[in-house]
Amino acid sequence: LRIFLGANGLALATSIAGACGMVILLLALKKRFGHLGFRHILPDLIKIIAATLMGAAVCVLLNRTLPEAMGTGRVFIRLALCAGASLAAYAVCCLLLRVRTFTEFVQGIVSRTR
Repeated sequence: LRIFLGANGLALATSIAGACGMVILLLALKKRFGHLGFRHILPDLIKIIAATLMGAAVCVLLNRTLPEAMGTGRVFIRLALCAGASLAAYAVCCLLLRVRTFTEFVQGIVSRTR
């Protein structure tokens, strides 16, 4: 894919390889342990996917809104802004959607800082 799409093709190929690896590991887990309880985690999984899509949308919109950056420092600042805004949008969505694992994670951090 690198030949046809350049650096984007390399990123796409890496993502496809990661997805294939995940499917293979899930199949191996199911073969070894049997029922994995996907029905139990499906509601949270759907919420996490929705929060991820919102975070990605914020990142893409901010990336298109910010002016072009030249130089390593400015590119890093632009990357940090996009990543930070995306992370904030993801966290807010997870809190609003009441993703159980995310709220447990936040509560664990809060309890350790006290």
